[in-house]
Amino acid sequence: MSTDAVYIALLQINIALGCLYNGLPAARYRTKLYDVIVGIVNSVPDYARMADRLQGAVAHDAELAKGHHLVRRWIAALPESHQQRIRCFDKLNLGETSPDELPLRYRWYFGKNLDKVATWLITVGASLFFMWAAYLDNSTGIGAAIAALGQLVPAANVWSGRRMIHVVGREVRKRFDELVYEYQQTGVSKAVGSAEDALR
Repeated sequence: MSTDAVYIALLQINIALGCLYNGLPAARYRTKLYDVIVGIVNSVPDYARMADRLQGAVAHDAELAKGHHLVRRWIAALPESHQQRIRCFDKLNLGETSPDELPLRYRWYFGKNLDKVATWLITVGASLFFMWAAYLDNSTGIGAAIAALGQLVPAANVWSGRRMIHVVGREVRKRFDELVYEYQQTGVSKAVGSAEDALR
């Protein structure tokens, strides 16, 4: 097989990878991330009531407030289809909650579909360009670098997306567990206080 044939085959692989990546929404990590967040919130059947009861504790505890707002920002960032899967979503008062403080990798890269644009430009657009250049001009220098880069972009996006799901899922779970713990502690203290009052 000639060098030109191998070069064209590598560029064809890039095009196939780019089309595959852009054609599978789950592989772009939004859907999986959204499913993780919905699962975490649904792990407490009445999260809305718990969030309302925690308002006083959140106002006096900076770490708890940080966790509370993180969970709310991710809920606000969910697409409507996923928000409706949250059991108590209709009771949540998200108010002016803005996803502006979510991680930059989500807001800027994955959230704005730049992963899709980068994959399309480098794997499909550039590969097609260099295939035509090879055909018209028998060019190989920078084309080989583009062929290699085009295969690395989907791999880098897969790694970055999986990392994002892991990091965000862990952070949301941690903050959510802190809220649940505080809610349970607040509920227990109120129950103990009521019991003591009843005994007096």
